[in-house]
Amino acid sequence: MQFLGLAALRRARRLPLLLALTALLAAGLLTVPAGLPAGVPAAAASTTSNTTHLVKRGSDGAVWFKSRQNGGWGEWYTLHGGVVGEPAVTSWGPGRADVFARGTDDALWHRAFHDGRWNAWHRLGGRLSEAPAAVTWGVNRLDVFVRGADSKLWQIAWAGNHWTAFFDLGGTLTSAPAVASWGPGRLDVFSRDAAMGLQQVAFINGRWSSWYSLGGVLASAPAAVSWGPGRLDVFVRDARDKLAQIAFDGGRWTNWWDLAGGLSAAPGVSSPVAGRLEVYGRGGDSALWQRTFGGGWSSWERFSDGARLTGGPDATSYSVQTADVRRVVSKGRTYTITVPPGKRGTAIHTALDKLGSPYAYGGSGPNSFDCSGLVVFSYGSAGVQMPSRTSSGMYERLPKVSSPRPGDLVYYGNPVFHMGIYLGDGLMVDAPRSGDVVRIMNIHNFGSPPKYTTVPA
Repeated sequence: MQFLGLAALRRARRLPLLLALTALLAAGLLTVPAGLPAGVPAAAASTTSNTTHLVKRGSDGAVWFKSRQNGGWGEWYTLHGGVVGEPAVTSWGPGRADVFARGTDDALWHRAFHDGRWNAWHRLGGRLSEAPAAVTWGVNRLDVFVRGADSKLWQIAWAGNHWTAFFDLGGTLTSAPAVASWGPGRLDVFSRDAAMGLQQVAFINGRWSSWYSLGGVLASAPAAVSWGPGRLDVFVRDARDKLAQIAFDGGRWTNWWDLAGGLSAAPGVSSPVAGRLEVYGRGGDSALWQRTFGGGWSSWERFSDGARLTGGPDATSYSVQTADVRRVVSKGRTYTITVPPGKRGTAIHTALDKLGSPYAYGGSGPNSFDCSGLVVFSYGSAGVQMPSRTSSGMYERLPKVSSPRPGDLVYYGNPVFHMGIYLGDGLMVDAPRSGDVVRIMNIHNFGSPPKYTTVPA
């Protein structure tokens, strides 16, 4: 596999991503042909509410990249390299893009944009039989999934300062995988199974689940995205070449939805902001088409860039673009917490700001708290008036839920004697008892089964 270096890119080191690329294009340091080579817009990754990156494999076998910011698409330009199948792209924030591809040697290769420049292609190894899928659930974390030569699912991760070895996750895949993440420590991987249906395996609370069938009939690989905690959207090209969708929302999977269209390859999907979905597909005319959801589905729209696609798109995104990520320390342990937007997020931020504050019976802040006092104080900072000052009173008056989301409330006992604010991934923040402090703990370590209410906010 041969890759061409772009040492001249270093001259743009200090510029933000799109400004740097614009400068390089103007200087002739990146190639943009008059006619876009036929190829595949293989992946889409959203970094903020108004930025999307696309990558594709061109007919020249190279990886091509373009970005959209504030509603306007830039030009396609080459990242060089020689790849097989569609590349994947993900980003953990502005000024960062990570591209992965299967090389002509069937190994996994990686190239990243950071500090205002693209680095050289780097070989990560492995033996791939399909295109990779990539996702990030926070700054300095990358997870890449591939179908190996043995048709099993394999994973490699960037864990802050090094790449791990490849992990064998088993299963039997008949397509490239897709992956989504709605927060730190949560991964959902999808692929086509031996019966041509959709299957899922998830990493939850530090361990991998068993494989689970979601049905359907897939004509190609799936695409997956998450726009916030507790939400997953999966898109497939079905046996009739139409776009079909299934979603996980509110603790359960929906039925399959028929979204029509005439696809000639697998779809791709990105979510630039909570509640918005952008689906990309190769039409029967080999052109790139897009359909968007923002409260309702738009009609299919054809890209006017003249691209003729030779294969289907493979898209990936990351969920934390719609939330803040905080690293906090509680009792000597560091936690990475994904905080949702809105009033729930404000309440969580306030509670996390009070970590280490002493417990005091009847304490309502701002310097000491009991369990219900912390909840009332935190939600009060978001302008939400709770229906009661006590844990039992809140449990009686608030709507019960079986699967909590970040910002929901966790209770213990019958009658209720303790409560906290759910943070996601099996964690809560609470003020536990006399002699202790506001801390983070696992919801299953309190001594009695947890139960939950939501907060209408």
